[in-house]
Amino acid sequence: MAYHADNTLISTRETLIELVTLPFRSFGRLIAFLAENNGYADRARAISEMTDEQLAAQGLTRADAVIKAFGRYM
Repeated sequence: MAYHADNTLISTRETLIELVTLPFRSFGRLIAFLAENNGYADRARAISEMTDEQLAAQGLTRADAVIKAFGRYM
Protein backbone atom coordinates (compact mmCIF):
# COMPACT_ATOMS: atom_id res chain seq x y z
CA MET A 1 0.00 0.00 0.00
CA ALA A 2 1.41 3.37 -0.98
CA TYR A 3 1.68 6.24 1.47
CA HIS A 4 -0.64 9.13 0.64
CA ALA A 5 -0.12 12.38 2.52
CA ASP A 6 -3.29 13.84 3.92
CA ASN A 7 -3.21 17.63 3.73
CA THR A 8 -6.71 18.07 5.12
CA LEU A 9 -5.51 19.91 8.21
CA ILE A 10 -3.45 22.38 6.20
CA SER A 11 -6.25 22.94 3.69
CA THR A 12 -8.76 23.43 6.46
CA ARG A 13 -6.48 25.85 8.28
CA GLU A 14 -5.88 27.89 5.12
CA THR A 15 -9.60 27.95 4.37
CA LEU A 16 -10.36 29.05 7.90
CA ILE A 17 -7.81 31.85 7.69
CA GLU A 18 -9.32 32.98 4.38
CA LEU A 19 -12.81 32.98 5.87
CA VAL A 20 -11.76 34.90 8.96
CA THR A 21 -9.81 37.56 7.06
CA LEU A 22 -12.32 38.01 4.22
CA PRO A 23 -14.50 40.65 5.94
CA PHE A 24 -11.45 42.69 6.94
CA ARG A 25 -9.98 42.59 3.44
CA SER A 26 -13.34 43.51 1.94
CA PHE A 27 -13.76 46.42 4.34
CA GLY A 28 -10.25 47.64 3.50
CA ARG A 29 -11.04 47.53 -0.22
CA LEU A 30 -14.27 49.46 0.41
CA ILE A 31 -12.47 52.19 2.35
CA ALA A 32 -9.82 52.49 -0.36
CA PHE A 33 -12.52 52.67 -3.06
CA LEU A 34 -14.41 55.40 -1.20
CA ALA A 35 -11.24 57.38 -0.55
CA GLU A 36 -10.13 57.23 -4.17
CA ASN A 37 -13.50 57.99 -5.72
CA ASN A 38 -14.63 61.24 -4.20
CA GLY A 39 -14.31 64.87 -5.23
CA TYR A 40 -11.54 65.63 -2.78
CA ALA A 41 -9.30 62.93 -4.20
CA ASP A 42 -9.91 64.35 -7.68
CA ARG A 43 -9.01 67.85 -6.49
CA ALA A 44 -5.86 66.61 -4.80
CA ARG A 45 -4.90 64.71 -7.93
CA ALA A 46 -5.47 67.81 -10.08
CA ILE A 47 -3.34 69.96 -7.76
CA SER A 48 -0.51 67.43 -7.74
CA GLU A 49 -0.51 67.29 -11.54
CA MET A 50 -0.18 71.08 -11.87
CA THR A 51 3.27 72.57 -12.17
CA ASP A 52 4.42 75.37 -9.89
CA GLU A 53 4.35 77.69 -12.91
CA GLN A 54 0.68 76.89 -13.55
CA LEU A 55 -0.13 77.57 -9.93
CA ALA A 56 1.84 80.82 -10.00
CA ALA A 57 -0.12 81.91 -13.08
CA GLN A 58 -3.26 81.59 -10.96
CA GLY A 59 -1.62 83.51 -8.14
CA LEU A 60 -1.39 80.46 -5.87
CA THR A 61 1.32 78.54 -4.14
CA ARG A 62 0.91 74.79 -3.73
CA ALA A 63 -0.08 75.30 -0.09
CA ASP A 64 -2.69 77.89 -1.09
CA ALA A 65 -4.13 75.51 -3.70
CA VAL A 66 -4.50 72.77 -1.11
CA ILE A 67 -6.23 75.15 1.29
CA LYS A 68 -8.54 76.26 -1.51
CA ALA A 69 -9.41 72.67 -2.43
CA PHE A 70 -9.87 71.44 1.14
CA GLY A 71 -10.78 74.74 2.80
CA ARG A 72 -13.82 73.40 4.59
CA TYR A 73 -11.71 70.79 6.40
CA MET A 74 -8.60 72.83 7.13
